[in-house]
Amino acid sequence: MKGSMCSVKVSTLHYPVLHKSLLALLVCLSLATACGQSSSADEKPLAAASAVSCEYAGANTSRAVKSPRGYTAGLEIKAVRHGKGKRQRCLTSWILLVSGPDGRSNALEIQSREDKPSDNEWKYENSFELIGWSQNGVRLLAAVVTAGGDWDETTPVVYDFQQHKWWRVELAPVFEKVIPEDCPVYFRPTGFTKNGEVLILVAPFDDEDRCYKKSRRALDYKKQTVKKIS
Repeated sequence: MKGSMCSVKVSTLHYPVLHKSLLALLVCLSLATACGQSSSADEKPLAAASAVSCEYAGANTSRAVKSPRGYTAGLEIKAVRHGKGKRQRCLTSWILLVSGPDGRSNALEIQSREDKPSDNEWKYENSFELIGWSQNGVRLLAAVVTAGGDWDETTPVVYDFQQHKWWRVELAPVFEKVIPEDCPVYFRPTGFTKNGEVLILVAPFDDEDRCYKKSRRALDYKKQTVKKIS
């Protein structure tokens, strides 16, 4: 999986619609992002809402996953087209479905993007992945994914069930402080650390590229800082 860039956005239950992606900027930065679960980069997500695109509009929903504390989460991704011909517009939305032990549920729009047929994004494949739970079972790690060709833009999302608050973390602005210039790497969020930070695998695009040594870093998604673990 190949990709892009990423900043930290904090929200309660309301979030403004994003009408344009940052993909052009991401490609310019030559950064790649991918997504996984727990501490292994090869493991699959706990659940996923499989890809849709504006070209093949539709909606997909993941299975519901429950934490040890009784919180439940599911994911939905949908692409809805309006109009005809060149006047068509497509709205893609990533929606987090959460509920507590009391059964009360909420649907949170984490991100959305509007495209028209002439945009490159019209053919991009968009999906939503549920990566895992924090050790205390009250926080969820998910990932918004946009893929085009041989690259992808993956943006981690953390939801706190007790605070009823979420963070969407774009990675490139954080990691460009520690990645050498003109060194293409990919990021893979894989789970939570024992301290509740997000574990990120960082590795060069090419296994033979020595501009950066593969490492794991802990992302403080609130302060927008990272530290090396191994």
